[in-house]
Amino acid sequence: MSGRKSPLRHLRSRRLAIWLILGIGVWSAIATTIPQVARDSAEATAFEARYGPFAALARAVGLDHAYTAPVFLTAVVLLAVATLLCAWERTMWTRRRLRQTRVVSDGVIARLREKPAIIVDVPLGSPSPLEQAAGALGALRLKVTTDSNLVTAEGGRWGLLGSPVFHWSLGLLIVVVGLGTLMRAEGSIGIPVGESRIDTAESYGALDEGSLYRGHSGLRIEATDFLLNYMDGTRHRGPSPVLTLYDGETVLKRQRVYPNNPLRYGSLLIHMGAHGVSPEISLETPSGEEILSARPLVDFDETSPTGTSPSGFFLIDDATGTESGVRVEVDLPAQGKTNELATVSLYVEPGGWLESTGATGLTRGGTLELSNGAVLRVQNLDYYVRISVADDWSVPYIYALLVIGTIGLSVAVVLPHRAVRLLLVEDGDGRRLHVHTSHSRGDPTFGERVERALKDRFCDEDDSGGER
Repeated sequence: MSGRKSPLRHLRSRRLAIWLILGIGVWSAIATTIPQVARDSAEATAFEARYGPFAALARAVGLDHAYTAPVFLTAVVLLAVATLLCAWERTMWTRRRLRQTRVVSDGVIARLREKPAIIVDVPLGSPSPLEQAAGALGALRLKVTTDSNLVTAEGGRWGLLGSPVFHWSLGLLIVVVGLGTLMRAEGSIGIPVGESRIDTAESYGALDEGSLYRGHSGLRIEATDFLLNYMDGTRHRGPSPVLTLYDGETVLKRQRVYPNNPLRYGSLLIHMGAHGVSPEISLETPSGEEILSARPLVDFDETSPTGTSPSGFFLIDDATGTESGVRVEVDLPAQGKTNELATVSLYVEPGGWLESTGATGLTRGGTLELSNGAVLRVQNLDYYVRISVADDWSVPYIYALLVIGTIGLSVAVVLPHRAVRLLLVEDGDGRRLHVHTSHSRGDPTFGERVERALKDRFCDEDDSGGER
């Protein structure tokens, strides 16, 4: 198979990489406008009902699960392969260049003699022309070596390594991000202040798991404390909980969490998401014995007259297994979301095994009597926090590869490799310097600077009395 038709040749082409990057960027941009099924199935269903044919098309191509769709994964795999092949090609090219800078072959000398890029005349009677040429090149901050009638000069040798380091980092970054996406999980957990939840799939309200995810940690996360308006010195951080991570009863880490200050432990990354109200409601027998306790999560809703959206829980009859739903509404004070929570309204939904008349304006300790003589009591009125938990091993490797890639790119740009080969040629026409230059970034002015430095050196000598 000829090199022109080789699949590897096409895979490592810059054109393919550019088209893949553009395609992935466009795909990702469109995906931000389409609800993702794994993160919010209700919103995805509403989107499908609202947009009909367009939503069906988006679902058919995989935009409703954009980052695990076959189209996206195929493009990422191709981009990773293309980048790694390019990195290998750059590595081999750098290896050859490093070897060439140490040894000047007979072929290079022959080309210098027959086809020089630059010719500089040496004045007749000029003493030590090679030493003078070496001085001129040394003034350009090049490391100079003289051997017989040949001068070699080099600068920015480490710059040759910058390009392969950058491309290897970029290729591995794509691989790590792709594997991280397939092996990560991210979701939200609502935790009433003072309570805890176990990191298992059942604890999440919304959860997105990669197809290769290994399973949740099983650690316990507690909302130990909560401040509605946390001040970090002079900085206002907003709502901020103290989160404690347990392995059994052993405290692994405790930290106050606020924007840009997540709790990190191993592959877990826990952010503060949102907060709401969480009244503690107990069910008591007529004699006052507590049967159960519930902490419904009530979200803020600026469109609601009470300032919150209703929530609730179920009471189950042990004898029959039937349920009765209890709707909970929290009425915030007029000043809104402050530390002063107001009253709770409890309603037993019709059609269950319990009946009652809706009670309004219950404060701490307030009760609602049920048809069987039991009592629902408002034990406390507090907050809950909704945290975002990401289990992703790839994050530190992504940061490390970004740093390494940035260093490689910076080295390649700031310290470009420059090389000069200079041969002194003597014949019947006199003495001349045959010069060849190379610059890793293809800077055309480098050759001009070398030629000017050499001509200036010998022109100065000629002006001072030398013969041409």
